Amino acid sequence: MDENYDKQGQSLLGKGFNENGERNEQAILHSQTVGSRGPILKQDNVLHEALQEFIHEKILERPVHAKGFGAFGYFQTIYPMSEHTKLSFLQNSNEKVPVMVRFSLAVSTKGTPDTSRNVRGFATKFYTKEGVFDLLCNHLPVFSVRDPMRFPETINALLPSPKNNLIDPDRFWDFVARAPESIHFVVRLYSDAGTAKSLRHIPGHSVNTYVWRNAQGYRKYVKYHWYPFEGVQFITSEEANKLAAENPDYSGKDLYDTIEAGKAVEYGLYVQLMDPKDETHLSYDPLDDTKVWDEKEYPLIPVGKMILNKNPENYKEQVEKVAFSPSNLLDGAELSDDKMLQGRANIYSDSQRRRIGPEFRKIAINQQQNWAPAN
Repeated sequence: MDENYDKQGQSLLGKGFNENGERNEQAILHSQTVGSRGPILKQDNVLHEALQEFIHEKILERPVHAKGFGAFGYFQTIYPMSEHTKLSFLQNSNEKVPVMVRFSLAVSTKGTPDTSRNVRGFATKFYTKEGVFDLLCNHLPVFSVRDPMRFPETINALLPSPKNNLIDPDRFWDFVARAPESIHFVVRLYSDAGTAKSLRHIPGHSVNTYVWRNAQGYRKYVKYHWYPFEGVQFITSEEANKLAAENPDYSGKDLYDTIEAGKAVEYGLYVQLMDPKDETHLSYDPLDDTKVWDEKEYPLIPVGKMILNKNPENYKEQVEKVAFSPSNLLDGAELSDDKMLQGRANIYSDSQRRRIGPEFRKIAINQQQNWAPAN
């Protein structure tokens, strides 16, 4: 055997292998070759698997809310809601449950600047003794359409043109002209509320209407709202553009650095409740997600607080693989007849199966190993 060949530590029986022909730690840095310059042996399965893993390790982007940041903490019930719902973690004052939150940009890629004019997602996963409860919110209280049939249309209107992959404002405004119900959403999006500097200062709204059912079987419509303890803050488009140029990940870094410095990020949870019988005298449909409820008639009721105090340790496993769905409900919470909510109810799980596999509920962050359709 050529002396130089062995000294390279690259041959099948060189320094990269022991006397049994097994690859040792040094061989991790080298391919198996016929000579010091190659060619590479086809039997080098370690090399082939390493390259294949690299090719396949990237998870498919979410269809919407692709760019996101996560944090962990707990939710503490302050005002028991047993009068209105059987939800287990809302029955007793001071009861705490672990939570995971993913903040996101609704229409985005991984490179979208955090401060761009956009809808911010605010999704929370509650890890209760009875199972997982998901609460999906946006920082704007309304959506652009009320029928799920038009959801793909509204998202496509905000995406780059399929012709040249560039943002085309005409596509969006053509959509607005075809969907007059979107005006409420557009007005809010193009106010300063559309540009946020910090995820620590945005609200969260369920947008859709859900149902609470108590132990006696009585139902009430419910809308959820998060409000930051430090107050809601937005910025002008000029400041948003400046921050986007300086650091596209400004909001995510701000959230991470704040928690890393030992400072907790806190939000209060509030609900609005409505008797379904009220529908008969209202001038609007309370299940219409393009509208808000009058807070004078249906005031915000405090429920509890959420403390975020821990950063993810593995972004891919804990943030990229987290799977939310408005259908992840527990006893005492139900879907309403809200058309958009009904449309969303099944599509999330289908999206997760495509993105992270059919057994996504068994992934640690989703913590539903014993989940089955029957239970």
